[in-house]
Amino acid sequence: MGYAMRVLIITKIFPNRHNGSYASYNRHQFRELSRLCDVQLFALWPQYPGRATVERWRGGADAQVPPASDTIDGMYVEHPRVWYLPRVGAPLAGVSYLLSLLPRVWSRRHDIDVVMGSFAYPDGFAAVGLARLLGKPAVIKLHGSDVNVVSERRLLRPGLRYALSGARRVVANNRKILTKAIAFGAAADSVRWVPNGIDGDVFFARDKREARARLKLPLEGKRILYVGRMVATKGLWELLDAMAVLAGEEPAVHLDMVGTGALVGELAAAAKERALAVTFYGDQPAERVAQHIAAADVVTLPSYAEGMPNTVVEALACGRPVVATDVGGVPTLLKEPCQGELVAPRDAELLAAALARVVANNYPAEQVTSASTSITWKESAAALHRVIVEASL
Repeated sequence: MGYAMRVLIITKIFPNRHNGSYASYNRHQFRELSRLCDVQLFALWPQYPGRATVERWRGGADAQVPPASDTIDGMYVEHPRVWYLPRVGAPLAGVSYLLSLLPRVWSRRHDIDVVMGSFAYPDGFAAVGLARLLGKPAVIKLHGSDVNVVSERRLLRPGLRYALSGARRVVANNRKILTKAIAFGAAADSVRWVPNGIDGDVFFARDKREARARLKLPLEGKRILYVGRMVATKGLWELLDAMAVLAGEEPAVHLDMVGTGALVGELAAAAKERALAVTFYGDQPAERVAQHIAAADVVTLPSYAEGMPNTVVEALACGRPVVATDVGGVPTLLKEPCQGELVAPRDAELLAAALARVVANNYPAEQVTSASTSITWKESAAALHRVIVEASL
């Protein structure tokens, strides 16, 4: 093909100016992809009557509505509004997304070679439906919960099968997810493994005391770090329970929490009521996140479900061990004892015990980084680009 591939990306898994740290993996990968092909990026904004009021009441990061279009990390991003009815409307979400986007997509049908949906349902469903109407191939990028969680909901399975069976290529950063995708309709010869990358100029081993000094944190004492969305499915109530256990055994332990989400207010109130040593930092830029990782003794991710979480990859690249739940692709990242421990989800006592052990081991950062493997975002985007080109042939 003698011109740049023209790719329409449809996804709700993308940051906006009010929630800049959300799904940073897509931001990094799509930014690099845009240097290899012509990307039209639809970062969807699901809407329903009264959403803004509901989000303000919840105090979540989605309380502010993004503009119709924006420039994020050098990329021109559109935020099309798509209709979505929470909970009860989920089985119809794929169709409502498709119908909401159809007029905008049809008007530029001659400027699209491939349609890619990032998240299987409803985003991937809409991508496949639109691609069929345009007579173009579709690619679906999976994240983990879009297969692991959606497939558990009986009414959503038909939409998931439609999306996966209709895609020319299905990609994921976790081979287990690809195996499950095949079980739910993806053709065996359509799946491709594309690992996520990291920004090696930001996430690398640093001196712990220097990082604490930069963050104006006490140089002594043990620190646990959580980075991610403040939602219940990340196991944060269990993390507070684990902190209560650790407070009784090791009073010097402190929990730092970086990120935003609907539970920030409730978690902060609960931590204060229980007199737990917890500090909430909200959204932080990547460089600041790397400093927090360097200042920590251990990074934790007690989620109920995950794909291939970049938080774990970045922590290991910074030389910090991880205590995470044994879900999704996490076990493939923690291969050596120096990299941390896996625990069952939803068990605060097991989590507390693992955190105590890993903190006590105090493995050198160089040992942790030498046991980890990672690629750059440029390499990750190049692999995704090859899959998109394959799909167009």
